[in-house]
Amino acid sequence: MRNDGRKYWNIAAENYSAENNPGKNIHSQIYLAAVNELLGNVNGKHILDAGCGDGFFS
Repeated sequence: MRNDGRKYWNIAAENYSAENNPGKNIHSQIYLAAVNELLGNVNGKHILDAGCGDGFFS
């Protein structure tokens, strides 16, 4: 049962990443632009992307 759960979530994660790639999805493009504007210049800083998603800002 445990392996079935991992398999399901791995597939779900791959699908999520494919659907929400910043170059493919207009919603993620808008999201990225808004977040970048809110954050400002982060050069030389360490940012923790601790939210839902696949490490979009890594």
